[in-house]
Amino acid sequence: MTQISLIRRELRQRGVSKTISLAAIAAGAMKQYDRNSSELRSALRQFDCFNTISIMNNSTELIQVNLDFTDYKAIYVPAGTILGKDNITFQEFEVHNLDSANTTAVKEVFITFGYEPALLKESIKSSRNRG
Repeated sequence: MTQISLIRRELRQRGVSKTISLAAIAAGAMKQYDRNSSELRSALRQFDCFNTISIMNNSTELIQVNLDFTDYKAIYVPAGTILGKDNITFQEFEVHNLDSANTTAVKEVFITFGYEPALLKESIKSSRNRG
């Protein structure tokens, strides 16, 4: 194996994680991160999809994150909370500010997304007590 192939194999076993801080989002507005956005593109080239996301909402507004731009995969994050989801596949997402009057400030909302490979599980053999 070449050194490059060993590095690629090691990266695939580790997975990937990236945190982005959002710019201000006006009341009732949204921000989209599609699969061609610079924040997502490099990781998607390597793993094809993400399977974990955590949202930290330090703002005073309720936000909604739609994975793959669908309400079916909506995550509602109240003000001042952190929510995370695992084992849900997605390639892109959008963030909505559901407040009708207030704008989220810069660096009040942080999103960490990534791909975590499945853990290798060993089967546990039970031993019987002989009496």
